[in-house]
Amino acid sequence: MTSPWSTQLQSLVIVTAPAGAYAGIFIYSPTPALGNLIGSWAAQAGTDPFGNSYPQGLNVTVGSITGTTFTGTNFILNSSGFFFYNGAPALGTLSTSIAPTAGTDTFGNVYPAGIGLEQGGLVLFNQGSAPATISGAGIVYEDSSGRLRYKNNFGVDFVVDRCAFNLSNHTMNTQTLPTQMSAAMQYQAGEAVVGSEYEVQIDGTFQGPTGASSAFTFDIFKDGAAFVSGTAVTVGTVVVGTAQNTYAFTVKFRVVCNGTGVTANVNIVSEGTIAIKGANQGNSQTFCNLNGITVNGTMDTTVAHSFAIFCNWSSTTGTGHSAISYMTKFTRRNLWLCLPQLMSYLYCSGVMLTS
Repeated sequence: MTSPWSTQLQSLVIVTAPAGAYAGIFIYSPTPALGNLIGSWAAQAGTDPFGNSYPQGLNVTVGSITGTTFTGTNFILNSSGFFFYNGAPALGTLSTSIAPTAGTDTFGNVYPAGIGLEQGGLVLFNQGSAPATISGAGIVYEDSSGRLRYKNNFGVDFVVDRCAFNLSNHTMNTQTLPTQMSAAMQYQAGEAVVGSEYEVQIDGTFQGPTGASSAFTFDIFKDGAAFVSGTAVTVGTVVVGTAQNTYAFTVKFRVVCNGTGVTANVNIVSEGTIAIKGANQGNSQTFCNLNGITVNGTMDTTVAHSFAIFCNWSSTTGTGHSAISYMTKFTRRNLWLCLPQLMSYLYCSGVMLTS
């Protein structure tokens, strides 16, 4: 081992060693010895002459590295924030940013205040309970069953509803056979837990016939057939009449899982109203509730299903009766759902969570 240097000023320092030998710059405190290595800069990982292991590259075990900007192959840390890139830093490659204020990086990428996810998404690992937080703050997390939850600053912890919209129109004329009047909600095999709820809602209008009277029925179907007996709700002829009035409606059906398995017990709940468009007179032909409940139905929660609202007229007699729905809303509550499944259900241009 050579003698230590005294204080010197050098224009060039080259550190090299034969293959298999240690080589680098090593800093010790108070003296070179086992356990006293506080920093190293080496081309390859190894062990110094005193038995201290060191990694490849720059390593500081005591103290800190300070500076105004730190740059890696795919990240930059400076006074504006922490920026990760998908590849080399450039315009269009910013993937994640953590910044105290909104701004634009040196390559022209715009980033928000807080955490910005420009590429990819937020992955939440399942947890047995809500993570600890600071006073006066809310938290979003995924519980041990994979359900997205929100705990507000008052400590109220609840499952977050998830909904999606389908704006396709569905039309029918005088069909007496059930006709699909909503988009289909796709249930994936095994996603339900006890208390899971699946809701399909449509908004639209129907027009009664002239020259005769015909009742109009709403029902929820599973896999193209009536879900269970007794779930249909009908607007009778005392409301529809023969005056060819046009009625606006909103109706929703909720499937509530009381259990899971091949013969899981479910309840079917309907909610909604219809009302004649225009000036309502307040008589029996101007409005009708669509509320109902059917208990002790069954569903196999272990296989995939398709839920949709179907409608039909009681008769083709008369002319002009028709119906149209303008949108479908799907809502899921209190369910097990891993993130890849969630993304297959929802198509969104962006999501923002605020507290």
